[in-house]
Amino acid sequence: MPSISTNGWDLVYATSYTNINAQIAAQWQSLITNAPSLSKITAALPNNKATLSLTMSPWQLTQGGSGSIASLVLPIETGSFDGIDGTYDLAGQSITITLSLQWVPQPNQIQFSITNNVSTIEADLNGNTKVTSNIIQAFASDNVQLSTSATITVITPGVCWKITDQASKLSFYVYVTSADNSQSLLEVYQYVVHSLVVQPRTPATPVTVITAGNITDEIDGPILMELIDQNIEENIKEFNFVFAAVDVVSSLAKNDAWAWLQPTYNGYAVVEPLSTPTNDNCVFAILSMVNNNSNLDPVLQVDPGAIAPKCTSSLLISPTMFLQNMLAAGVASVFTGADRSNFAIDESNLSITNTSTVTWAELQLDSDTKATLTIDPNNFAMSVENDRITIQFSNLNYPLKELGVTVGSTDIIFTGQFMLGLKTGSNGNKTLWFDPAKDQPNITDVTSVMNPTYYEVEKIMGYINIGLSVIGIGAAWGAGIASKAASKTAEEAGVMEAGAGAEEVQQTFKKILSDPETRQNFVDQAGEGGLEMLNNTVVNIKKANIWGSVAKWSGTLAGLTGAASGELQSLASTLEEGSNNKWEHTPAFSNFADLAIARYSFGGLTDLNVETAGLAESLQIGFTTQSPHIATASIASPPITPPTIAPTGTGLESEEDVAVEVEVEVTEMVEVEEDVEEEADDEDKESAKEDEDDDNAVPVLAVVDADVVSLRATQRVI
Repeated sequence: MPSISTNGWDLVYATSYTNINAQIAAQWQSLITNAPSLSKITAALPNNKATLSLTMSPWQLTQGGSGSIASLVLPIETGSFDGIDGTYDLAGQSITITLSLQWVPQPNQIQFSITNNVSTIEADLNGNTKVTSNIIQAFASDNVQLSTSATITVITPGVCWKITDQASKLSFYVYVTSADNSQSLLEVYQYVVHSLVVQPRTPATPVTVITAGNITDEIDGPILMELIDQNIEENIKEFNFVFAAVDVVSSLAKNDAWAWLQPTYNGYAVVEPLSTPTNDNCVFAILSMVNNNSNLDPVLQVDPGAIAPKCTSSLLISPTMFLQNMLAAGVASVFTGADRSNFAIDESNLSITNTSTVTWAELQLDSDTKATLTIDPNNFAMSVENDRITIQFSNLNYPLKELGVTVGSTDIIFTGQFMLGLKTGSNGNKTLWFDPAKDQPNITDVTSVMNPTYYEVEKIMGYINIGLSVIGIGAAWGAGIASKAASKTAEEAGVMEAGAGAEEVQQTFKKILSDPETRQNFVDQAGEGGLEMLNNTVVNIKKANIWGSVAKWSGTLAGLTGAASGELQSLASTLEEGSNNKWEHTPAFSNFADLAIARYSFGGLTDLNVETAGLAESLQIGFTTQSPHIATASIASPPITPPTIAPTGTGLESEEDVAVEVEVEVTEMVEVEEDVEEEADDEDKESAKEDEDDDNAVPVLAVVDADVVSLRATQRVI
């Protein structure tokens, strides 16, 4: 799957021109209530030598933009232009403009235009180090008070200056704007930390008028365009109402577990295909930094694949944000007794590694023998790799004991990969869950070494089979591999080591995961194994494997996303329901998705359905539109501050733990072994069946008994 980049932004929220134009039209009355200048263009030359008065219909994005430049059509509903050479009725005509999106101010940013006494103020800015009365008065006209001690710094002579007011702790950039010999304006922007700071070498042109009606007069045509340009530049701050409202904050609650989803700075960008662009395939996006993060090299670009297939809009979460706030949240649940302090995040490699020795599990190998499997520092990693997550164990090992004596050891090298996707219940509820990749990496093997005194082919075959069980290859599949490995070793005199080769292991996984029935059974058993490992300190080897740990991680992430609305479901309950494919009873991913987009509103659009979710370097969440939402005077959705909760078993730590008693009915499953030879006959089977058939597969499992256990789910937050 092609990777989808956020270009250094934490979040990207994208939609098509078609979708945003429909929403702008549906929201127009609400939009012009908040920003009246969107519906009125009025301007005049000095002494009213030419006057313009227009009433506008809903503005629309159109083809012709790229990156930070958007192209718009402004339909004229009614109005006229009294020019030098004549009077023109412009009703039913249109204006086409291009807009430099970096000039659209932040929703919480002070921005205004200085249109009077411009040349005098320019001279004062060029010739002084402190503000003059002219500058103070110009700011006061827009209700911004400057102290007399505010200082002036020249950024670009005659073009750009910075005013710093220590009294108010505010700074402002002042720019000269000029387009096509039109009258110069001064645009004032409050400096916002981590924002784009434009330092032009020539006068800036935030807006360029491309066409204006069909006036062909050589004098009045250019005058009309000049007046339109001037009016739009004076009201450029209202553009953020046209495209989207974003609820941003300048400070964040320290105890808000979801602060990492809160935009604190935004940019805008468009992308259009090179061939046959249409409103359906052209993309407009809001680019956000969150939680006061900085973007040292911001690029106003959006990936052409930002919108998921068959969706009307998508949210992209950057790989780093996913790593820090989603993948890391459940990493401790892979192990027994571990917590977040045992791991370190490597942002450059998009991975998490263990920094201390951790215990994967304590296994009951037989009635008399237990084995504790541990892994040394830096020998475990979880990483984000394009469309999948890779989990690696190097030298996961345990001693081999006979009659209480250590007679050897088994060493496991495991690399597994899985994707993320949405599982859907009968009631339409969707839950984020893991999906093993069919093409597992060819770097997994199991090796057993025995003391020559105790060495027996049958014993080492048994130990290899135990190791294969740990990596998720059950008895029916593992027996054949172990037998071949041990038999080969028996032929080599003096060799007391036997191992299952990586290629054979990979081929076995391919057989299991390519067939819908065995694949579904594999995933179900992983969920059961995860539940067993969660509930018991010592776990029977038949019930524990690394894929059960993946299920625990997945259940932790599912619980975290479901808890976004304040709803809590224990990890044990999630694993039980998931392993039985009862997705109607598992945590709702829509809780997280709704929270993630709650701060955004495209033209007032808030009614969205979660359609897809998956990794493509970034985490991409796809939405479809329910219907145009007719908003009232308020455009932006209010911020949501859910309780600071997380699912049980995460290993996350906070100053305060919230304990919840949960009654869970746990059903013990036993595996019905399949005939190895029968599976061998099916080696040539192609994976013609699609993944969506997995939900209809019949697991090869039988219920034998049930116990009711009381679990204590302890909530912790990073």
